[in-house]
Amino acid sequence: MRSAVAAWRDGPDVPFPRSLVYDMTLDCNLSCPMCLYQGRGGPQRPFTELAPGFARIVDRFDHVYIIGAEPMMRDDLADAIAWFRKRGKAVTVQSNGTINRPEVIASVDRFDTSLDGAERTNDAIRGPGSHSRTMAAIRCALEAGNMGTVSAVALEENLDQIEPLALGLGRLGVAGLDLSPVVRYSPQEIASMEALGFSRDEVAMPPGAYGHRFRRDFRRLTRRLSGSPSVTLSPSFLWRDSGPFFDGRRKRGQACGAVYSLRIGPAGEVIHCAMIRRPFGTILGCDPADLWRGPMLAFRRRLYRDGLYPVCYRCCKRSWIW
Repeated sequence: MRSAVAAWRDGPDVPFPRSLVYDMTLDCNLSCPMCLYQGRGGPQRPFTELAPGFARIVDRFDHVYIIGAEPMMRDDLADAIAWFRKRGKAVTVQSNGTINRPEVIASVDRFDTSLDGAERTNDAIRGPGSHSRTMAAIRCALEAGNMGTVSAVALEENLDQIEPLALGLGRLGVAGLDLSPVVRYSPQEIASMEALGFSRDEVAMPPGAYGHRFRRDFRRLTRRLSGSPSVTLSPSFLWRDSGPFFDGRRKRGQACGAVYSLRIGPAGEVIHCAMIRRPFGTILGCDPADLWRGPMLAFRRRLYRDGLYPVCYRCCKRSWIW
């Protein structure tokens, strides 16, 4: 961690990552109010069209993380998983768990999913029947022996549900619950990204605000959860201080966590991260290593020089050195 942050401080090239994140689609069967990608959609290519591009770079990676919005909506998801695993890569799929594809769950090295509380609360947030379908997916993964992490988003509606959710998942045998506060941005923060030259299509910034009561109750919740070995927080610094997250402030020692993986979008575009979706090229037209050392390096240096961007201050992947 410290060496990676030193690379940012000193300005040399960050080493090409060993992890690949494949955003297979931005489409979803749900319409969750807290989703970064709600209503985005966008072009996507069949995996067979992207496979030649992946073939040129697959040997550089140890782990492939297939994510969405909702990857289970893609008919060729199973083909993509089989292709990567045939080449010796560990594959994780993150899904909302509401589309019944047990054969896909059984085929991966790890299955991650998400819940936001007990059935009534979860279904009010994610839609009727979503809780029971996700629980069925969790049981399927537990039977397959590849159940990973359940993610939860803290909202005003479910703060009282997080502790019972963690306990219930633990009783089922789920190893961990990862909790993040809902991500929202003020109109001023959104406007500041536009002033820096980013279009609204290039950044994932859901509008909204944090009330005093929510901030207070979230801090109380994290204090109660601090002794639980099965609960993690994203970003992890929330255990110590949630103020910078809610206030949109940068703190000394903050660096960007996107350098630990290469992110490929649904059409094969190489992008910086989940929230800054500016394309730098595609895996079909360019060698991503050249992009990493060229235009992406220039972007990272500018990101460091400018002190990160407003969109970065609520990213759950950001890294901190204290």
